[in-house]
Amino acid sequence: MYSFFNLVTRRDRKNIFFRKVASTLFIGLMVLSPLQNLLAKTHAIHNNHCRNCNHKSHSTYSSHKRHKTKKTLKVHKTHKNKRSQKSFKSHSRYSILKTKKLKTRQKLMKSYLRWKGTHYLYGGTNRQGVDCSSLTRHIYQESFGIHLPRTTYRQIKTGKRIAIPQLRIGDLVFFHTGRYERHVGIYLGDQKFIHASKIKGVTISKMNNVYWRNKFLDARRLN
Repeated sequence: MYSFFNLVTRRDRKNIFFRKVASTLFIGLMVLSPLQNLLAKTHAIHNNHCRNCNHKSHSTYSSHKRHKTKKTLKVHKTHKNKRSQKSFKSHSRYSILKTKKLKTRQKLMKSYLRWKGTHYLYGGTNRQGVDCSSLTRHIYQESFGIHLPRTTYRQIKTGKRIAIPQLRIGDLVFFHTGRYERHVGIYLGDQKFIHASKIKGVTISKMNNVYWRNKFLDARRLN
């Protein structure tokens, strides 16, 4: 029994082949066309979404950057204000201390000028003659209204002990001038002190002088 393909002619075979190819291409075009449209729409949606995302990301980044810049400027400004306030307070404190020192020195110098040149007299208490502890007692009373003990032995026990680098104007300074002798004066600043010298009477001497430097014993602060 002959098959179908053996019965058709060569021309018929070609026609059938071209028909199949044409039908296949037509079916393919019918299927691919909607797919192309769908892909185009999907691609467009994707592009729009990416564009929006990029815009949002850029906006978020810009906003964050502006916020960070403002915050940094605010912190810097606050820090600068605090530093200025601290500097102002330090300057004010320094000015107050300087003014206080000047006033203390002026009071001491005013009292010193009243006693300047008074002769030294052991046990003396007036302008005809005065010893060291009596002089410091009078000057403290006149300048600060503070009543000191009469003797050097008792004065060295008053107030609190101060080291030489911490000396302030008005502190009492003591010296060991003999085996049983103590000498006292009032610190005036710049390594100077007021005292009643046995040779010069009431005068101002330098603590860094070789004699007084080697005789230094103690320093006391009352206020």
